[in-house]
Amino acid sequence: MNFQPILPIPLYGDGPDRWNLIARPAVPIVFGQPRPDGFDKTTYEGGLSDILLPLLVAPPLENKNLIFGLGPTFTLPTATNQNLSRRQWQTGPAAVFGYKTKDYVLGVFPQYFFGVGGRGDQGSAIDDASNMNLLYFGFINLPNAWQIGTNPVVTYDNKASKGNRWNVPLGITATKTIKIGKAPVKIQFGIEYSVVSQDDFGKVAQFKLTFIPVIPSLIQRPVLGGGS
Repeated sequence: MNFQPILPIPLYGDGPDRWNLIARPAVPIVFGQPRPDGFDKTTYEGGLSDILLPLLVAPPLENKNLIFGLGPTFTLPTATNQNLSRRQWQTGPAAVFGYKTKDYVLGVFPQYFFGVGGRGDQGSAIDDASNMNLLYFGFINLPNAWQIGTNPVVTYDNKASKGNRWNVPLGITATKTIKIGKAPVKIQFGIEYSVVSQDDFGKVAQFKLTFIPVIPSLIQRPVLGGGS
């Protein structure tokens, strides 16, 4: 389960000339992580995994159909179980590129992470992290607040053994926006299948159920001024 809010923070300016900081933390909770533990035995462990924190600066653009943001991303070693974490701080670049109209939206959101600092009790035998995840998305707007599209995440681990580096899913997702009280809520249901998966316990298929409530921004005025 992922708790993944999108938090726009106005930085400077107003209206179409405003700069924004987009924070998109991902807080993953793992209920069951299969792990081989001896002959014909598998151990299931769960808990909080590492938190991802991309911080993207989105400048004003002449073409209002374009989506663009650029900034750093971080992995925080917050896991409550050592088997759910690399136990290393990670940082690297992140960006989002896309295009939207009243009929559709599409884009990509890549992040790459490099390990920094120590690795806890893993010692020098464990390589520093070097991995990527890439969200690619595209949705078509349909009547009555429906959408259909896709939003899988491709992952790559440069330090994994051969045959365990890539996971490349394809999928389809249906979305319906409703109102609960006065708040719009987007409900998504998707199915994905990995055409490339890790040889050792790689993800092959999954169902995704997502609830996205829309609430007013917590910060209304630009933190660096320039707003009216």
